[in-house]
Amino acid sequence: MMSDSQDDFIDTPVIAEAVNPFDGPVSEGSEAEGFSSEEEFSATPYRAPGPGLPESFGWIFLFFTLQFGAMIVVLVSAILLTANANGGQIGFNLEAWLETLSPTEKLFVFTSPAFFALFLLIPLGLLRLAPRPISRLNLNLPSFGQTIMVTSVVIPLAIVGSAVMAALNPIWLEFSAPYPVFRMLNDMDANAILGQFGAASLPVALFFIAVVPGIGEEFLFRGIIGRGLVARWGLVAGIGMTSLLFASVHMYPPHVLAIVPMGIALHWTYLMTKSFWAPVLFHFLNNALATLQIQSDQVDEEPTHWAILLIAAAYCVWYMYWLTQMRTVHQTAGGEEYVSPGNEVEIPLGIEVQRKSQTYLIPVLVAILMLGAEILLLISL
Repeated sequence: MMSDSQDDFIDTPVIAEAVNPFDGPVSEGSEAEGFSSEEEFSATPYRAPGPGLPESFGWIFLFFTLQFGAMIVVLVSAILLTANANGGQIGFNLEAWLETLSPTEKLFVFTSPAFFALFLLIPLGLLRLAPRPISRLNLNLPSFGQTIMVTSVVIPLAIVGSAVMAALNPIWLEFSAPYPVFRMLNDMDANAILGQFGAASLPVALFFIAVVPGIGEEFLFRGIIGRGLVARWGLVAGIGMTSLLFASVHMYPPHVLAIVPMGIALHWTYLMTKSFWAPVLFHFLNNALATLQIQSDQVDEEPTHWAILLIAAAYCVWYMYWLTQMRTVHQTAGGEEYVSPGNEVEIPLGIEVQRKSQTYLIPVLVAILMLGAEILLLISL
């Protein structure tokens, strides 16, 4: 039913560090300065890398704090500019001022704080990943087959998420109606917020809505938080907790639950491809799709036909299975797969390995056909 071939894009051998593995520790946090024998090296207890659950909450709090601080800077700058235009008189009304802005300017005010926050978040995150932060993120590119698979699943997963949100929205609105504290969360609905910027410049919208979250949120949740939680709790619990935390930052409860499947797929993609850029691509395409729908005023609030939803959900499961079969492995010179403790994606320290992945022809062809059908669907809208 299928034929397989070794990818012609397999990376050349990579040496993580030009040292003997018995000259130093192989995992973060090892207390030993060096190893005098293989027995001593093997006996060193493994210590899980990255943040645990309490520290993960701290990183999320920091993420919001940095955005809040950036928002204050943006608004203060606007007040000072307004005062300067009024001859030094400060008479600033936020709502009136926002009404004077073009859609693109308003988009910048609401979304640029997340961008500015990255200027502090990323350096702090790299320090948390030190030493060897780039190796721990793993900036290798995914294979061609993996890239096609990732690209093809974006729309099916968006269909599933939209169906979940459509089902939960009326339930939540009815439940929250009597409670003012819950009704406050309704203002956090990302779809409603982004809908205000339909007339904004498309390049600006793509940058702030797709590029910035695609890099920033993946760096935080895949590169830092997920790294620690999966290492401590294992694949199922670690991915589950990471996905819930990732979804929770979107605040609006129906949206939170609708994003959980995406969070699971994103982290599985990261672990299977061992490439930071694979979930970044996934995240970017998902947000770019939403941006294009808003720009073209094609946000469909009608319920998804059950057959389409069934096909989309089945394809998402199919994707998870075949991406696992096509996963990237670290293979030693002897041809054995190196399985790092804690399901880490980084290149093992002190071990000469090759990145290898198997490409299966039929699944890739199916993914290409699915991608073609999705493109035709988008064009017809």
